[in-house]
Amino acid sequence: MKNFIMKAFVIASITSVISCTNDNDPLPIVPTGGLVPKTIERSYSQGWPTSTVTYTYDGNKIKEININPQPDVSKGKFTYTGDNITKLEVFSGPNFTPYTVSTFEYANDKLSKVTSIYNSNTTVRNYTYNADGTVTEVTTGAYNSNKKYTLSSGNIAKTEYLDNNGNVVSTDTATFDAKNNIHKNITGLSKIFNLEGLFWDLIQADANNRLIYNQGTINTTYTYEYNSDGYPTKRVETKGTNTTTSVITY
Repeated sequence: MKNFIMKAFVIASITSVISCTNDNDPLPIVPTGGLVPKTIERSYSQGWPTSTVTYTYDGNKIKEININPQPDVSKGKFTYTGDNITKLEVFSGPNFTPYTVSTFEYANDKLSKVTSIYNSNTTVRNYTYNADGTVTEVTTGAYNSNKKYTLSSGNIAKTEYLDNNGNVVSTDTATFDAKNNIHKNITGLSKIFNLEGLFWDLIQADANNRLIYNQGTINTTYTYEYNSDGYPTKRVETKGTNTTTSVITY
């Protein structure tokens, strides 16, 4: 599997070029359900090359995410059934070599199962919605794990990692602002847990924006600038001595 440093490159930044059109040019599809990101341009204090991601849509349904430069992952392609995301295909390199494929299944309009294939290895995640409002994720296949998510106002506020007996081994926690998440208005996204685990942080399912993310002894902090509608236009992520600055356009 590709190393984590290479994965960190795949986050985003591209310049939009608007050209003149004639009467025969097709009209662009314009999102109608609220703001969605068009580009994210990210620069790194470590001196890595500035990276670029562009998002394309059909209305507010995400179609593709394209990444440049392309040292590792280069594109994600989404498929819908109705308003539910049912497939995510991830490609690598400038030739868009197939990398992973994940399919999503639903029951009672809630995510029930995710099947991911990487290098002929299959991983299956099954979801159970508990009476206390938490959601349990059981992963089997290429590797095994158990997690429990605690939700708060549309955000994953806590992730507990469990042993086979259901005991908590470790816990990640997050706090959030009260503003709109960059990806809040993408159709079907709020139903999916751990999409970051499938496509890193190029797309996030929370309703608001993280301020602090605590992973045991590792803390990541975030600061933002917002537009008049309460959506981030700039994000500065700090982990240890490293910072990543993202500039978002809608």
